[in-house]
Amino acid sequence: MAVAPILARCSFALALGASLVGQTPPPPAPTTQPTQTPPPPAAPVDPIPVLDGATFADHWQHIVPTDDEMQWRAIPWLGTLAEAVVQAHAQDKPILLWAMNGHPLACT
Repeated sequence: MAVAPILARCSFALALGASLVGQTPPPPAPTTQPTQTPPPPAAPVDPIPVLDGATFADHWQHIVPTDDEMQWRAIPWLGTLAEAVVQAHAQDKPILLWAMNGHPLACT
């Protein structure tokens, strides 16, 4: 393998690189901007609700769960699968095992 052609290629690459150092790239080509229609007017903003003695009871009714929403507490849930196996065997009933992966609010 001849060394001269390799040195010539390396010298050319170095010279080309050195000539490009410090140069700025060419400016981008001008683009035509499409005419844009103005956005529709914004919807009116509702006033921020005030929490004081007169409105507290109304806000509280939206926060506190109703008796209908608390019916799940009447179910005799068991804490472990072992407890459920013993109880299901004694009552000759099947077991419902609810299992999920991840945070209960994220439903991953």
